[in-house]
Amino acid sequence: MDYIAIGGLLMAFCTFMGRLLYRRKQEILDAERRISDIESKLLVLETKTESNEADIDELYDLVRELSKIKSDISEIKGILKSK
Repeated sequence: MDYIAIGGLLMAFCTFMGRLLYRRKQEILDAERRISDIESKLLVLETKTESNEADIDELYDLVRELSKIKSDISEIKGILKSK
């Protein structure tokens, strides 16, 4: 009778530990899934940022061009006024 009780307790303990380990494994898998989702969102944001940086660079180039055109116009006006 004592062996049956000890066997039952041992089986209950193993079942409890198995469920505990399974639950931890599921938590780890969920955490890895969330990490993967966050990494993919970060990649999307990084791509958007690179696109924005390219747009900003293009705007700076346009501003430089406009500044050159403005200075050329000022020179032309100066030449026309002097004549």
